[in-house]
Order: sequence, then structure tokens, then C-alpha cells
Amino acid sequence: MAGVSGTRAIAQSHIELEEKIRQRAYEIYRQRGGPDLDNWLEAEREVLGKSRQPAQDRGTTVGDARRPGRNLRQNLRSS
Repeated sequence: MAGVSGTRAIAQSHIELEEKIRQRAYEIYRQRGGPDLDNWLEAEREVLGKSRQPAQDRGTTVGDARRPGRNLRQNLRSS
């Protein structure tokens, strides 16, 4: 389990990533208008496509993809 400083680093990483997506979505909107959701999704694809880090290193993987909630259940049992 990540310590407090690890949790803060992950949270900061998510904040920075969201800000990059927000800025790119706004640029797309300024260039051609369009629905906000479409602009956001395109910005996500562009920004996340530029990331060379595996999702796990970005701190975005939660649980076990093969068995959702598995890690959560294990953590609850051990608490």
C-alpha cells in the first residue's frame, strides 16, 4: 500500500494529467467549436497517447483487471 507521500504524488500526477487534458480540450474547442464531450475525449486520446509510461506507473491501475475488486476485497479482509 502506498504511503502518504506516495498517495500525494499519485494525486498530483492525476491533477497534472487532468489539467493537460483540460487545456488541450479547450484548444480544440477554440479551433473548431463542437460538443464539449467530443473535445474532451479527443484531448484524452491525444494526451494519453503521448504518455510513454505504462498505466500502472502512472498510478491509474486499480485492482486486478481480470477480477475487478479483487484487491479491494483482499485489503478489506486484512484490515
